[in-house]
Order: sequence, then structure tokens, then C-alpha cells
Amino acid sequence: MHQPVNASAYLNLGHAYLQLGKYEDALLASKKAMELDPKMKEAVHNYSTSELCAGHVQKTIAALEALLKRVPGYPSAIGLLGIAYIIDGRTNLGLEYIAKLWRNKNDVAEYLFNHTARLLKAGKKEYAILLMEAAIESRNFNEAILALHKECVKTGEFYGEGDQKKEISLTAHV
Repeated sequence: MHQPVNASAYLNLGHAYLQLGKYEDALLASKKAMELDPKMKEAVHNYSTSELCAGHVQKTIAALEALLKRVPGYPSAIGLLGIAYIIDGRTNLGLEYIAKLWRNKNDVAEYLFNHTARLLKAGKKEYAILLMEAAIESRNFNEAILALHKECVKTGEFYGEGDQKKEISLTAHV
């Protein structure tokens, strides 16, 4: 198999793995992109998203805080850091970061829903519930978040292999 030789190729490979739910592969590809081009902010974002989906919240926070010191206004990093703070128990700080990005609460709700769906697909139900609860408590929710939260709480579980109906309800909004 031919290996990519530039950072952009590894960035694209990492993004593809991320979309496929192959978080360890996404981590490796994103890390290689960062090694080849340490200034590539998108590689750090992919890496941080992969770390979060792999369950490494502190690594996510550290990478995003370092990135935002270097590129202070990078919106994707601001939003993802907000989500990581919420999952880390710093809900108010996390919501402050997310609020920096949008004036319209429907946009915030959609953003939070999309990340909730990604976390559920990654098997990080506890993270997804924290994110949904923060959205509901801060009134940054939509019907999709309410329905998903209700289903998670009612069933005690949400996403499992072979559960096509639930998988469709997630992907319809992502």
C-alpha cells in the first residue's frame, strides 16, 4: 500500500477515518499530518475530534487549548473545546465557548446535536448525555435533542449494532 507523503494527504485520510468511525486510525493519520506540518490547524482539529471520540477528554482539551493559543479565532477549535469542557464537567465554560460562535440558538442546537450523534456512534453514551443535558439546561436544544435524550433516558441505552431504526434517526440530522 502506498503511503501519503504530505500533510494534506494525511489530513484527508484522517478525516475519512473519522467519518467511518475508525478513531484510532484517524488519530494516527491526524498525528502524522501534524508531524509533517505542525502549523496545520485542521490536523489538530481532526486529532482532537478523534481523541474525544476515543474517550480522551484531557488530551482533547490540551490539544485545543494549545491550538487556540496559536490560532485564537479558529471557530472549529472553539466549538470543540466547548464540547470537551462540557464533558469534563465545566459546563458553563463550555457553553460560553460554544455561544461565541452563534447568535441563533437553533444553530447551537444543531451543532450540539451533530456532536451528540457522533459521540453516540463512537459508543460514548455518557458523553452524549452530558452534552444533551447541557443543551437542555441552557435552552440550546431542538426537537431532535429532546427526542434523543428522552430515548436514551427511557431505554437506558441508545446506540447498538443492528439497531437500524435508531441509526437512521441519528444520521437523518447529521
